Amino acid sequence: MLARYQVRRVAPFTLGVPVVGMVAGVVILGESVNRLEWLGAGFIMSALFFIVAARWLGSDTIQRQVASIRFGVLVRGNV
Repeated sequence: MLARYQVRRVAPFTLGVPVVGMVAGVVILGESVNRLEWLGAGFIMSALFFIVAARWLGSDTIQRQVASIRFGVLVRGNV
């Protein structure tokens, strides 16, 4: 995929690897997963959704807001 796409487009999807592994373990191997683990998987997938949605929308405003949350800095101005 890296030969076709830029790293910044592919890298966020690496967040989904642990979730896919967990779901595969449940489906294929019959592993048991507790509520906290499902909550963590949901948190990871929602974060991935917001990262991808910001890129799809192409909105600099959304990307600045995500960056401000990530770094704990409130960005003022055009936000």
